[in-house]
Amino acid sequence: MMQTAGQTLLSQLKTRIALGCLVVFSLGIVAWLAYSWYSVNQGKRSQLILSECIDEYQKMFESKDAVWSEVLLMNELGREQASSLKPYFLIMEAQALARQGKFLEAIDLFNKVERELSSDSPYKSYYHLTKVLIQLDMQDDSLQQQGLLELQRLAHDEQNIFQDAALYYLAEYYAAHDAFEKAQEIRKLLLNGSETTFKNSSWAMQVKERFPVIL
Repeated sequence: MMQTAGQTLLSQLKTRIALGCLVVFSLGIVAWLAYSWYSVNQGKRSQLILSECIDEYQKMFESKDAVWSEVLLMNELGREQASSLKPYFLIMEAQALARQGKFLEAIDLFNKVERELSSDSPYKSYYHLTKVLIQLDMQDDSLQQQGLLELQRLAHDEQNIFQDAALYYLAEYYAAHDAFEKAQEIRKLLLNGSETTFKNSSWAMQVKERFPVIL
């Protein structure tokens, strides 16, 4: 396992890891609610309950004095009332647990989400990526190594629709561990699109802006 040298960079990476999926998570909810098998009444009721939980999550996300236990409680109640959206309540619970430093519990919930989400859910791979990034925050070397290996796999999987996000976080990881040559290789992949097309990727733009400062 590589040793951490850039503590500030690693701290910044961990902040992104814990919080980075909020926007895409919201998009995933929109996609989920569009599924045709919802009845109109149940769909509206579920949307309202979930919307309230998302609002509460965002308030805590933006607060300097966040009480994540309140998010956990609200989501537990929410998934009891809107069971058809259970995986998405669990995702917010997992994120809240990660914010509290309860990484093992968060990973357990993400594993549960992966089992319950439909295999054709377009955002399943992003939630898997989020779980992998949380593993990199853990103190257990074996779990960190598992997370790194899985992040590398996701970053080079051309079937992964969030490959560019995985590449970006892998570059961040390498840079935080002073593996600058490897980080530069990932940067080139994103900017040149040699593995796949990242022409309009926001992650490619971020790596372009960030890495001249890092490297």
